[in-house]
Amino acid sequence: MPSSLIQSKKIGWIFRLASFFFVLVGIFIGVCAIRAPKFGVDLDGRWGPYRLLLAGAGAAMLLLGLLPGLAILWRRFFYDIWQSHLAGAWHASRSCRRLRAILATVKSWRPLAWWAENPARSGGISAVFLFTLCAVIYFWYATVGYGFDNSKFPSYYQMLADAFRHGQTALLVEPDPALAQLKNPYDFSQREHIHYLWDVSYYNGKYYLYWGPSPVLGQWLLEAISPLPIGDAYLMTFYAVILTGVLFGILFSIWRRFFSRASSGAFGLILIAVGFSNPILWLVSRPATYEISIIAGQFYLLAGLWAGLPLLLGDSTKTGRLILAGLGWALAVLARSTLAIPVIFLGIFCAWRLIHQKNNIWRRLFAVGIPLALGAGFLFFYNYIRFDSPFEFGIHYQLTSFSQFNDAEKMFQPRYIPINFFNYFFNPINVMPEFPFIEPIPATITFKGIGINAPDNYSGQWLSGLLISIPFLYFLSVIIAQIFCPKARAKLASPMRTLIGILCITALLELGMVHFFFSSSMRYAMDSIPTLLILAGMGAWSLLEWAQHAPHRVWVPWMLTVLVFLNAAIGLLLGFSGENRVFARLNPALFAQLSAWFRF
Repeated sequence: MPSSLIQSKKIGWIFRLASFFFVLVGIFIGVCAIRAPKFGVDLDGRWGPYRLLLAGAGAAMLLLGLLPGLAILWRRFFYDIWQSHLAGAWHASRSCRRLRAILATVKSWRPLAWWAENPARSGGISAVFLFTLCAVIYFWYATVGYGFDNSKFPSYYQMLADAFRHGQTALLVEPDPALAQLKNPYDFSQREHIHYLWDVSYYNGKYYLYWGPSPVLGQWLLEAISPLPIGDAYLMTFYAVILTGVLFGILFSIWRRFFSRASSGAFGLILIAVGFSNPILWLVSRPATYEISIIAGQFYLLAGLWAGLPLLLGDSTKTGRLILAGLGWALAVLARSTLAIPVIFLGIFCAWRLIHQKNNIWRRLFAVGIPLALGAGFLFFYNYIRFDSPFEFGIHYQLTSFSQFNDAEKMFQPRYIPINFFNYFFNPINVMPEFPFIEPIPATITFKGIGINAPDNYSGQWLSGLLISIPFLYFLSVIIAQIFCPKARAKLASPMRTLIGILCITALLELGMVHFFFSSSMRYAMDSIPTLLILAGMGAWSLLEWAQHAPHRVWVPWMLTVLVFLNAAIGLLLGFSGENRVFARLNPALFAQLSAWFRF
């Protein structure tokens, strides 16, 4: 017997055993979901978030085990029943002829024909339309339906902009002198009866922001063009909109470079998934300094990536684009210091590319490197003049509930990785019978019934797992298959393999930082989600290309459509719930009206 045949039989047996194993595990998890109250989960007997998570995991494992058999049954149905018997009857039917006539009439409409004849043009028009739609919806969410900034909280970036205009880094607000009289002002219990700015840094009798300063650029720009006071809602909308524009631009470049055979309709679907994905609207509906710094950091990081994309792919790149790439990455770190690690990786890779291109090496290296060096120098100097140390960002001097002055070493530790991994990927959502039907739950601290608790000092805020609330990320499985399957990897063009590698490493570095942190939150997940969405879009396009090689894979476009609109619906609904049901608290009349509309 040929060795290749023996090898294929061994592989076949391995797949059968794996399928059988997944079926057994799926059944076991499903039984656990049914019997969940016996294990201390959802003791009230209802199907709560953790019970639904167990049921979903069991169904997923069962489907994974049955998938090979279902694939065989589908192929037999498609070729032996549909194409052999049913398709001919359907095409000859009066209903099919009417449908074809309607489609022909629609396609012959001159504006639509003009729009469809050039995929790049139709894709660009779709991108502009969806970008405008995103801008309007983001603004509506940021203002909680009022259409103007109704925030009652202090705008810290507005305060920082005022401080810079007065030539100082400390906020203009003078702290209560009683703070200086405390033995330890960073102990929450000692300052209980003193009025102070919440969660700012207090050092040498002055208030400072520990958030990065570069979002002030957006504040100044909006103040220059608008007669209205620029609060957090407007600044948040600004950065969310331009971040979405950069994401659309990157996806357009990738589509035209690697997936030009994919239709502009598929491109539009991917933009819908990206533009309305959770947690963008969740963050937009709670416009505060925390969220603004994260969104601004992602904008600057991806703007630099877009500018440097030709270089990353090995193409000739103009000096101006290299300067913009370095500037964007420098501003990203100046918005959110945790982005320094992915920026260092991107900078090193760019330097390696430039050295191997051997064309005006020093001039091009300086074009990328000087903005990065100036950004690093500015950050160290900014820290030094505030806290007398270039490496102190103000974290140790926060006026918050957790004393980071005494317990700073507990902030980043490997022991938080397991609980953060569960929370960021699998923390369930709560399903409700009334609008908005779904909402996040606080991050998991204790696993009831199995006696596992999070480490001491760990805290969690409202959070929904990425694989629960962003179904579009399921297309990352295609990217994973392309990385680890030699045959699939060999079919990829070298520039595409490079881009996948760069984006994967960048996403892992972004995810790694938040996994070491002592707290989890929906906003922290935003540090990596834009990069993951780009990768998921590439996975969706790759799957569509794979589907074009066989007629029975007609289910792929339908699956893409379902996941895209499910992804957008989840993002829109979670945006309504927001942090502590923000719409219900800040605009109860509108929320009551929406609840009445969606009452079934």
